Amino acid sequence: VQLSTYHKAKGLEWPVVILASLDRGEKRSVFDVAPETDRQAFDPSRPLDGRWIRCWPWPFGSQRQVPLATAADTSPEGLAVSRREDHELVRLLYVGFTRARDHLVLAANLKNGTPKVQWLDHLRDAHDDEPLLELPTAPESKKRQRLVIRGSDDGPVARIWHLAPAAPDTDRLTRSALHAELARPAEAADVHTTAAYRIAPSRAATEWPGLGAARVVATTRLAGRTPLVKPAEVGWDSIGTAVHAFLAADVRERPADARVAMARRLLEAAELAAALRPEALVAASDALAAFVATRFPGARWRREGPLAAVLDLPGGPRRVEGVLDLLLETPEGVVVIDHKSYPGAPSTWEKKALEHAPQLAAYAHALRMVEAVTVRACFVHFTLGGGMVELQA
Repeated sequence: VQLSTYHKAKGLEWPVVILASLDRGEKRSVFDVAPETDRQAFDPSRPLDGRWIRCWPWPFGSQRQVPLATAADTSPEGLAVSRREDHELVRLLYVGFTRARDHLVLAANLKNGTPKVQWLDHLRDAHDDEPLLELPTAPESKKRQRLVIRGSDDGPVARIWHLAPAAPDTDRLTRSALHAELARPAEAADVHTTAAYRIAPSRAATEWPGLGAARVVATTRLAGRTPLVKPAEVGWDSIGTAVHAFLAADVRERPADARVAMARRLLEAAELAAALRPEALVAASDALAAFVATRFPGARWRREGPLAAVLDLPGGPRRVEGVLDLLLETPEGVVVIDHKSYPGAPSTWEKKALEHAPQLAAYAHALRMVEAVTVRACFVHFTLGGGMVELQA
């Protein structure tokens, strides 16, 4: 848990954000020290030109209810301060609302059953100057309710918790009829059996238990193994990045010399020119294309496609986010292909492919649930090894 002011939260992001202090109703007073300007527009070449400091001293100590206060608030200076303060409070709300990646929780005190959210009231309709948001408050409803937004019939779905200071929060959230997506059921609290809140497919083996075992369906040799010069001295992360970059950008219809030149530029930028020949990358891309044309003729290629989904899993909703190396679209469904720069011999492919099976299973599961597509097959493509291994969950 990280505590932050609204100002310090700028530029940051969290899976869950709870906004507090929504009952703050005070504004900056016209009697506060304030910077002012007589200019209509800002001149960056003369940033201080026309700027000055205004200070109206308050002469009545702690006494506030006097005619001078009303006169000052309704003066041109007072109205200008009020407008600036309204704009600043709305900007801070924007900062708070947009820090949440998945879940936003509005924490409001109740008074006579009504949430005290004077700060939210600064979000107002431009036509009638009425508050834009109305929070649902019914404590006994077992249905999800919608946040009321003026001018819209389709506000976001919300869930409500009514908490008492002395109540154990996790117990109350778990047993409530309106328990949150974030409240883990007691039986799913074991971190060894519950998926992580945010799942990276490449780490699905540890972050998404319960995906199930996989088996190797078939192994196919595409081409000969790509020779590596001084393999002990190269970084495999750099090789993997360069190989992925070339397979993502290669256009086979271009002249052969242009494709080789692009491969050479990538290898030189990664300082791999001495370890890997550019012609080898072109040959690996051609072998992949020949395999796809034979197995899935007419398939539409989608390379480096982002995949983000919120899945309803037994432990509660979980976010899955990754990038598909290659997705083939066919009339019968989609095919997932993941590139690996592993250069090992064919005798080691099956064992190595099973290590990556959870990653492909995570992609397939997310595609089925979110895109509602049929996943025909999943492959691990050993680019440098020259082979393709088909997996099945």
